[in-house]
Amino acid sequence: MNAPRITPPRLLLAALPLACLLAGCARPPDSLPMPAQYTMPAGPEPAAASLPDARLILSMADADIDAHIVADVMHAETGEPARWTNARPAFRMIVADVEDLDFYIHLFLPESTFRVTGPVKLAVTINGAVVATPEFRSEGDHEFRSAVPAGILRKGEPVALSFEVRPPYQSPQDGTKLGVLLFSIGFRKQGA
Repeated sequence: MNAPRITPPRLLLAALPLACLLAGCARPPDSLPMPAQYTMPAGPEPAAASLPDARLILSMADADIDAHIVADVMHAETGEPARWTNARPAFRMIVADVEDLDFYIHLFLPESTFRVTGPVKLAVTINGAVVATPEFRSEGDHEFRSAVPAGILRKGEPVALSFEVRPPYQSPQDGTKLGVLLFSIGFRKQGA
């Protein structure tokens, strides 16, 4: 009697499912080796990405304004004099001289949004501390100044500057919350 003859390609095809089945039965290792560890060189922490040059005022028309916007300011073409904010705009900047400064903001409240919101109050925050709560009781162009409390700013360190618009205008079309049309924000020397 002749035994059936298995040719090499058929043997390979028959062995392949058996090899796959056996590979799935292997036990995983109990642990894996620790990844390579690195020691940082001694010294100060590496510098974070730096902000552009120090200044007192952020103008929405500045070519580098996007580098200072942290949140809640709508995009506009470079050079536009004003930008819409949402309800909680935030900015970062560096102030070289921190002595005898006033907080400063220049904004516009359009009649179309003011008709809905009525008087608008801002809660101005510098480095996490509420420093002013101006209220604007009419539409139109407004400028506001208020002395910056001593110790809130530190020379050469980034300043977190923000405000909350109360109440914001809420668009009936898409629900977007609009704050103010902002021209500039930052600081002015007292008496200037």
